[in-house]
Amino acid sequence: KYDDLIKPLLKNKYLLNLNQIKSKVSENPWVLNVETQRIFWNRIKVSIIKHEIAMRWGSQGYISSQGILFKPNLTINSNAPIGLVSEARVKNFYYDFTQYQSILDPIKISTFERNSIDELTLDNNIKVILGHQKQNERLEIFVRSFEKLKKYKKIRTRGIFDMRYPNGFALSYSPL
Repeated sequence: KYDDLIKPLLKNKYLLNLNQIKSKVSENPWVLNVETQRIFWNRIKVSIIKHEIAMRWGSQGYISSQGILFKPNLTINSNAPIGLVSEARVKNFYYDFTQYQSILDPIKISTFERNSIDELTLDNNIKVILGHQKQNERLEIFVRSFEKLKKYKKIRTRGIFDMRYPNGFALSYSPL
């Protein structure tokens, strides 16, 4: 599909402008990096590194595995976690997401929302409210507590853990 971007620039094989080719390919929102190299007078090498989807940015774009927000005009189906955050805060948001995911492993985050507080929804439909400070510490408390409480079906499938309390947490569950 990148050939279509380059073909109009290949009119004269003796006068190929590598910077122009690089610039044209870089316009594609899925492209993270492009390197062009002249191999011989009639041959060039174009190396393309694409964004790898780490998260979906709502329904409007994606966050790459480098924490870069990109918004292609054509979206694809993805099972990546959903991130809900303002565009200006994506880089720190993605860093925090990776921290939270490493603490929770093997449980996966399905939705991470950051407004004034951090809220996680896990792949087992459990909601964890972390607040706006000491999130890593609170998440570690959640992991220890969840290990003891996961034997209860209501908690295991619909639990809501509000970790914002200084001496513990509030536990509830959503109705069916």
